[in-house]
Amino acid sequence: MLCEYIGYLYDSLVKRGYIKGNGLKGHQLTSKGMETLVEFLHGNKTRVKGTLNMLQQLGIEISQGIDKLEKEVIKVA
Repeated sequence: MLCEYIGYLYDSLVKRGYIKGNGLKGHQLTSKGMETLVEFLHGNKTRVKGTLNMLQQLGIEISQGIDKLEKEVIKVA
C-alpha cells in the first residue's frame, strides 16, 4: 500500500512539473521544483536541513541550481 502511494505521489510530481526522470541518475528537480522548494524552505525554516537530507536520501538530484538553493537556504537558516 505504501509503494502504491509513493508511486501516486511520484506521478503527481512529474505531471505537475516538479521533478523529471534523469535516466540512470534517478530523478531531478525541475526549475519549477527548485522554486517551489525554496519557497517552502522560506516558510518552514526549522525544516531546511531535514528536507534537503530527505531529498538526497530519496535520490532526487538537486545539483542543478544548487548554488541558488544553497544561497537561499543560508538566507533562511
